[in-house]
Amino acid sequence: MMLGEIRVPVAAVVMAGILLKPAAFAETDMNRPTVRPVAVIPFMKQAPVIDGVVSDGEWNTFHVCRFTSQQGDLLQRREGEFWIGCDRRRLYVAVRSAVHPTAGVLVKCREKTGSRDETGVIYDDSLELWLHNAPEGGPGDYYQIMVNSAGVIFDQSFDAIEKIGRTFWRAGMEQAHKVENGVWTAEFAIDLASVNVSDPTRPLAIRVCRNYKFPWDQSRWAPLVREFAAPATMPLVRFAEEAPIVSEVGFQDEKGICVAIDVANPTSASLPVAVKLGYNAESQPRYYEETKAELKPAERRRFEYRKDFFSSENYPALAEVLVCGADGTVYCHRDVKWQTRPQEPAWQPMGDAPPEEAVRFGFEFHPSLSAIRWKVDFEGMKGREDVKAARLRIRPEKGNDVLFECAASPAGSFVVAERTETLKKLADGFYVAELYLDSSAPAEKPVKSVLFQQKSDFPWLNNKIGEDDIVIPPFTPVQASAGVVKTVLREHELGDNGLWKQIVSEGRPLLAGPMRIEVVRGGRTEIASGKSRVISCKPTLAVTRAEWKTGPLAGLTEMEVECDGCARVTLTLRPADTNPVEALRVVIPLLDKEARLMHVCGDGIRFNYGGAVPTGDGLVWTSHRASRSALLGTFVPYIFVGGESRGLCWFAGNDRDWALDPEEKTAAVELRREAGRLDMVINLVQMPAPLARERRIVFGLMATPARPMPENPNWRTMGIVSGVPPENDYKIMGMCTYWGAHLYGVAPRDGDYEIVRQIAAAGRGEKINEDYVAKYLEKYPDIRNEVRWSLQGRAAGLIPYTNLRGDNTCTPEWFVFQDEWRNVPFAGRIAGPGQGGPIDFVVALTPSRVDYLLYNYRELITNGMAGIYWDNIYINANANPLTGAACRREIGGVQPEADIWRIREVTRRTAVMLHKLGKRNVSVAHMTNAQLIPAFAWIGFNLDWEWKYGTTDFQDRFTREYIRACSMGFQSGAVQMILPGITEVTSREQQAWVERTRIAVCVPHEIKVWQTDPLFGRITKAMLDMGYGTAACDVYHYWDDNPVVRIEGIDGVFLVLSSPERLMLFVSDFGNGGHCRIRLDTERLGLKSDFAAVNWEKAGEVLTAKQGAIEIADFPRHDFRLYVISKKAGD
Repeated sequence: MMLGEIRVPVAAVVMAGILLKPAAFAETDMNRPTVRPVAVIPFMKQAPVIDGVVSDGEWNTFHVCRFTSQQGDLLQRREGEFWIGCDRRRLYVAVRSAVHPTAGVLVKCREKTGSRDETGVIYDDSLELWLHNAPEGGPGDYYQIMVNSAGVIFDQSFDAIEKIGRTFWRAGMEQAHKVENGVWTAEFAIDLASVNVSDPTRPLAIRVCRNYKFPWDQSRWAPLVREFAAPATMPLVRFAEEAPIVSEVGFQDEKGICVAIDVANPTSASLPVAVKLGYNAESQPRYYEETKAELKPAERRRFEYRKDFFSSENYPALAEVLVCGADGTVYCHRDVKWQTRPQEPAWQPMGDAPPEEAVRFGFEFHPSLSAIRWKVDFEGMKGREDVKAARLRIRPEKGNDVLFECAASPAGSFVVAERTETLKKLADGFYVAELYLDSSAPAEKPVKSVLFQQKSDFPWLNNKIGEDDIVIPPFTPVQASAGVVKTVLREHELGDNGLWKQIVSEGRPLLAGPMRIEVVRGGRTEIASGKSRVISCKPTLAVTRAEWKTGPLAGLTEMEVECDGCARVTLTLRPADTNPVEALRVVIPLLDKEARLMHVCGDGIRFNYGGAVPTGDGLVWTSHRASRSALLGTFVPYIFVGGESRGLCWFAGNDRDWALDPEEKTAAVELRREAGRLDMVINLVQMPAPLARERRIVFGLMATPARPMPENPNWRTMGIVSGVPPENDYKIMGMCTYWGAHLYGVAPRDGDYEIVRQIAAAGRGEKINEDYVAKYLEKYPDIRNEVRWSLQGRAAGLIPYTNLRGDNTCTPEWFVFQDEWRNVPFAGRIAGPGQGGPIDFVVALTPSRVDYLLYNYRELITNGMAGIYWDNIYINANANPLTGAACRREIGGVQPEADIWRIREVTRRTAVMLHKLGKRNVSVAHMTNAQLIPAFAWIGFNLDWEWKYGTTDFQDRFTREYIRACSMGFQSGAVQMILPGITEVTSREQQAWVERTRIAVCVPHEIKVWQTDPLFGRITKAMLDMGYGTAACDVYHYWDDNPVVRIEGIDGVFLVLSSPERLMLFVSDFGNGGHCRIRLDTERLGLKSDFAAVNWEKAGEVLTAKQGAIEIADFPRHDFRLYVISKKAGD
């Protein structure tokens, strides 16, 4: 790759091949790079000349084409590449990197001081090498070498056990540097003896860094570097007699995504390799391209994986590269993340940059609030010392009348921090915000200007759709009396501190004791107590209040409990004095037997934990272990603990007004087990702190199940192209273009709802207007195939795709509200109306945005659609303090708002709107890896498993505990669905087998597949034919407290359907198969002890029970068996 190309390079290396074992492809978190890079590198046949020039063919060795920034583990946008090689005697490293385009390379330390370390190198542009000669543990040493472009060195060594620095150590090293044409080239040859390496075929930990300036960034090879000197965070390298040479090429070019590497064979024999290249947009599933090749001696081959950009705007993308040998040895593995079209300049303007280039002007217009936000940075501008004030002026686009003007003095670092100004209500029209930088006299011309628009006649503005104060089925009116608040399926007893004393769900208690507010001061723990009461109650809402005291605090707990059982808790803390409080926590003691599963959600998906609560006593889990993207510290916005149906979730928008631990030793949320209870602990005061002011802390509590599973029709008879009865089988139009919208738009192009009506008519089996359709497709040929697909086939109803986190910026609404609707401040602003295209992952659910969505959802429904499909319905972080609840933490940093309350507002209003229109609630939440009960209590279907695609068995993709905690709908009352998830198959036989494993996993959990396979469809029909989904058919699960089936010999699960005349027994394997015995509780199931079990797939195969048990000699691994057992006498 040419260094000067405008192309962000790819990612290669890593390997578990250091251990000569295949590396597991990173799949637990596809939203961030998680792989520790490793490379197996063949010995160089010829040593390079150390002259500061990387000549063609000279560095024929392993190559990395871009460093990783310390900022968010994104790839460094400034060019930088390096090579690593070895000739058995010396370690060779070459680095070629860009320098500042106007200021050049920063080098202040120029005198080489011989034996003395020059610490001033730290402040220069520099290169940094770390090497650990015993990364697997035990005695050894590690070394640090830092060098600037003048060859001035800072180096030291450390004992790996005692970690004592030895600054007297000097590297045995030859070096050369050259800076020309904006590129710094450095070459190093380090004597292996000087770093105590006698056998370079053994693993080494090596870190190669480029320390950029303007702005400063300690860029490195590996992600997830927190402890810089720790070998566990350094890439692993091993040199070998025979191995391929891997060279990274890139992963994006002007055409789109291009994950590319070169692989060469330096040996004298053929060399087989397997290359696996992966890519995904953030929060989307990762797809791969796999290639096996036999490289001839001296052959060099390029491997590429190309994909179109996911969005026309900037978005976070990730790539992964894996190169293996025929025996599974991993030669190279690395994963990376980058921004596809970042708008901010990579370099800080310096030197003689003109004002129009050097000044950074951030501007936002918020029409709903008649407010603006702005900030300025002119540190890189020539003459910046003369600037006395930054002045903002607003005028009409056509005219010079000054409608608003304000000024601010810059801080010492030549910036004007974010400022918010309130405007008088502007008349509809276009306006220009102009920035002037005034010196001793006012500037005559602006240095920057931004166009924005006020428009107040959109028909959706300030609508009340779905805000009706009514209770919709299956919810029941809230009842409150004698300190007990009742909602559907649950009773909540109010404690004296205003929290719940007990919660009874489906007739069983959840709590091991009352929820507590604990205050610690002077080493003494006090339990808050006071007096609580119900303030008011109406069918949709009960309001409670409690005033309480402890020695150092007085407090107020207020709760608003809605008809779905969701409680918004406001905790007000009023200090009695200014003495420090050591800790304040809310403790929720759950019965341990009711708290087997947990699900934790951060601001993203495909990285959230779901599964079993860790075993053991004492502290078993903390939110240190929760995944998050933009959220700071240990705060986590959502945690559920419970079982398959019953449980409790705690959630919050952020940690506003908490007293936080700056060292993050105390986690925001903890789980502690003791004596039959599991305590969920919310640490609101995490370190000794004087609570010198009143604090208001808001969080949510919600017990499950939120509502009964759907009836009329019964949820077990519903699906989405799932083989259920046609009157209950719905159809999703899987992208906006399928119903006539621009990509990620929420309204049809040009507002033409006639195409929506035609598609809806086709779905009902009615005749369509062919003339209209023909003219429509002639007008929009780019979506011809998608619309034609939607016009085919009948369904119970059509559900159009929408994207909760995306939009299309070409709409008139977006240009007006773009600053209000983005979750990242001062980012991505389009310059004029109608510009741009589809965007994703950046839309915030502000009040105006929610109104806009609800209006368009209603238009879709009234024009024939059945419900709404929400893609990307997961917690997102909104860092804008004006449109969200982002807050500046006392310990530093801005904590974004995690918008779970706003998601709930969207789903709740949509459900009420559907009810008012006389529609079933069949809206679909595509919620992969984020089961948000407070929001999903108001949906129709939850859709999981857009994750871990491929040809692996489904038992190897998701644990049973994950499925029960995250994928099923019993907690929220939604119908549970998954995406098909099978890709990259190479034969019909392989397709059929993976489908069987999917059936084996889905049926025991009563999960249906969107677009099911034929065999699953036949099984579904057989289940329905025996009364599944009616009162005549009882259903028994493997996780029941007293299961009706016991399986011995294999790691198996089951589902039993029992009707008056027969029984269906479904058994599947999650382990390695083998001989098994399946014992049924014949008395409870109404069976004879010698019943006959007929194989549903092979009617001639009958197993006769002995004392209520059947045996299978060789149950296949990950397969299933379905048996039909008659209850009739004589059968």
